Amino acid sequence: MQTAWLQRANHPHCLLFFSGWGMDPEPFRFLPARSCDVLLVHDYRHLQLPELEPLAAYRQVHLAAWSMGVWVAAHLLADRAGSFASRTALAGTLSPIDAGRGLPPEAYATMVDSFGPEVLDTFYANMFDDPAQHSRFLASRPRRAMAALREEMAAFRAAVAQAEAEFREA
Repeated sequence: MQTAWLQRANHPHCLLFFSGWGMDPEPFRFLPARSCDVLLVHDYRHLQLPELEPLAAYRQVHLAAWSMGVWVAAHLLADRAGSFASRTALAGTLSPIDAGRGLPPEAYATMVDSFGPEVLDTFYANMFDDPAQHSRFLASRPRRAMAALREEMAAFRAAVAQAEAEFREA
């Protein structure tokens, strides 16, 4: 996992934001943050909690997670949930690869197996119902290599499967 400060102006509050699959700082740079610093977490190829020690200096830390970042944040921060002033999940699920509550496993497998520019373009188009917002996103789209995106998608599937297996064994 990687982190990037989208805003760091020594505000007393910080937003810790777990982005969705395939993201990097680019699509979020234009978002204004007038009253808090913003630390972005992205790239879920290796699910190891990043160094969060800088957050200790803040009076309050708010947690927001979007899309697949919802599962990542819930999975990695379960024992720290009480340390956040607020927690917000956006368009995500705790069962991200699931026929009833997330993406059907077969559909996810097809995306991984056939991943390429066309699949990525379709994914980006499906994120929006407003063509103007889609165009705005494409102007600041993530700048990640196709191989890294596919690796992230496959690693995420493996992490979810491992967590589910551990849960069943417990």
